[in-house]
Amino acid sequence: MAKIKTYAKTKVADTTLPKEYSTKPNLALLAQVARVLEDSKHPGISRTKTRSEVNRSRRKIYRQKGTGGARHGSKGAPIFVGGGIAHGPKGIKRNLSISKKKTRLALKHAISWKAGRNQVFAFNGGQKVAKTKEVQELVDKVVADLDKKARMLFLFAEKNLDFAKFYKNIANVSYKPFAKTNANDVVRAGVVMLDKDIFAKKTVKKAKK
Repeated sequence: MAKIKTYAKTKVADTTLPKEYSTKPNLALLAQVARVLEDSKHPGISRTKTRSEVNRSRRKIYRQKGTGGARHGSKGAPIFVGGGIAHGPKGIKRNLSISKKKTRLALKHAISWKAGRNQVFAFNGGQKVAKTKEVQELVDKVVADLDKKARMLFLFAEKNLDFAKFYKNIANVSYKPFAKTNANDVVRAGVVMLDKDIFAKKTVKKAKK
């Protein structure tokens, strides 16, 4: 299992990624999920008019022979400005779909892929933050270690979302609940910062008899 560096105010141990986030990434699966997610964003309303739909005269513009020019029909032909469009979009919405199981699996593979490129780190999302300045100091630490600026995506555990508001006014930084994150979000981010509480084991309370 891979270990990733953890950033916090005080020195803490590196975070160990669970086994399912440390596997060999399936790039074909990532590509498949990316296509479905991208397609879902397009409304599919792009449409052009054919030569039968444009408002142009349908009479033949000049006689067939004897002009010395090419043979033409009406001004609504695609070859003329203002004519119809040949093979244009039809305004049909495709409905690509993929199972939730594959979508969840793709997220794990995306994190594994980014971790292999040394672009995944952990942070203490539950530590108390009073000012945006404190978050900026954290971002500066990461930038100094990478020796270059990069877009950062902070993924929060559900219980730590109250502190997420301090992350929204910093350049090149975005945040999102981990529960609402997909593989595309991770792949497109420059650096992924994972709240270490995301992988904390949930304790189940036993019901009183």
